[in-house]
Amino acid sequence: MWGRDAYARWAPEQGPWSLWAKPTLFAQGTGNVETLDAPAFGTNLPTSPPPGGWDGAAKPVVPGSPLALFVASMAPTSQPSFASLREEQLVHMPPPDGKTLIISELPGLNSVELALMLARRGWRPVPLFNGTHDSNAEIKQGDLIKAMTSATDELARIDIPLDAPPVFLLDAGRKGRRSSPPPGTFDNRWIVFPQDFPSGNLLLSRGYENALIVMNNGITLADDLTHVLRRWQEAGMAISHDNIDTSSLPQVFDVPTPSRFRTLFYRVLAAMGMHRNSAGGFGSRVPVPSQGGGG
Repeated sequence: MWGRDAYARWAPEQGPWSLWAKPTLFAQGTGNVETLDAPAFGTNLPTSPPPGGWDGAAKPVVPGSPLALFVASMAPTSQPSFASLREEQLVHMPPPDGKTLIISELPGLNSVELALMLARRGWRPVPLFNGTHDSNAEIKQGDLIKAMTSATDELARIDIPLDAPPVFLLDAGRKGRRSSPPPGTFDNRWIVFPQDFPSGNLLLSRGYENALIVMNNGITLADDLTHVLRRWQEAGMAISHDNIDTSSLPQVFDVPTPSRFRTLFYRVLAAMGMHRNSAGGFGSRVPVPSQGGGG
């Protein structure tokens, strides 16, 4: 299942979070994506709680700990590697009680895996993937599209309440490998803006008090997401971080004020050097300089 039908599965018409689901990836055809063996998501995933349950209390960050320094700049970093998620890595996931929302700041394939694993527990996945696909793309999308296609079929078999708490799905590799892809490259790097998420006041009005950011050891929190989280924190929400590669409990942290926070031209400046797609989302060919001479 793909295209409009798939998008409707991830963003049901009456769903309170559907307004924020991005249609970008679903508008991409599946016939020209690279051929690879995408993981078979949704198979053999346990539906009963692991030992110790699915919830865990968050604890405050120790002053001066490395967590206080985990915010990265907009510059690309080494791309996070993919390793399939294991159920025991989610031992500290909270219950879907309507007080906590989740943001998956994992490699795209892991975000898709997490979507299904949490959907079976009663969460509503909300895909925010906003990069288009073409040949010679800076960020290869074929594996993500294939994984989402498979996951859509599995999602159709899961009964999720329309008002289930959201899991916002990101790709931690969205900024790509290079600050300036060379001419001829299809530049589909993308970032998120505060407008891509519900406001803190709206979330609080719906009963949400906490936001849990799910990451792994190879990922730092990019400052495009920090612009979102800082606004939520100022509205009164608590923000916590769960490193799924460790056994530590989620840690509540103070979101630092990012560069250009709430400045008038932040959106323009943040996206400078990236290429928007005329059909929506990010992605277009980096122009090749003219070969001609003159004068």
